[in-house]
Amino acid sequence: MREQEGGKVGALRDLLLDRADSQKEALVHSAEAEAEAWKKAEEARLEQQVALIVDEAQARAQDIRRRQLAAMERERSLERIRLQNLLLDEGVRRLEEALVALSSRPDFDDILFGLALEAISSLPGADSLVLRPGPKEKPHVAGLMRRLSEALPSIRFEASPEAAPILGGLWIETSDGRRRVPADWHSKAGELRERLAEALLAAH
Repeated sequence: MREQEGGKVGALRDLLLDRADSQKEALVHSAEAEAEAWKKAEEARLEQQVALIVDEAQARAQDIRRRQLAAMERERSLERIRLQNLLLDEGVRRLEEALVALSSRPDFDDILFGLALEAISSLPGADSLVLRPGPKEKPHVAGLMRRLSEALPSIRFEASPEAAPILGGLWIETSDGRRRVPADWHSKAGELRERLAEALLAAH
């Protein structure tokens, strides 16, 4: 009798142990499955983060490159403008030198006469004008006044005792000093500066 009871207890124990092993194995499989799922989810999230980081790095690199190119272009533009200004200044300087050299030409009296007529046309209504020549032009003033008086008898001309502080040419002023037209070489070179600038821009 006791042997039968002992056998039943042993069988029950074995059954319980089998069930425990089965549950343990099921729990292990479940844990492994959960771990694998978590691993895959983390790997996917990590890949997404890496992709975002790469995209941001590429966008930042492209932005830096654009900024560098823009800065280089600005620098080239500034250097081009600086060079054009240097060439323009040099062109104006040489033009002034060429204009000053006109005083040595045999037809300089004719040049000075034409220069004065052009300036006088900018003073409509004036009936009395003062000629203020540059230092090199003073010896030519008497002849210039005679020619102007013959060409424009309605205007009275007089010469200023003081030379104008100019490279060459002359100033023409109304007798009351309210209006003045510079007909000097520096002013003429300045008038041609825009034309020189256009020529430089066309050349570049």
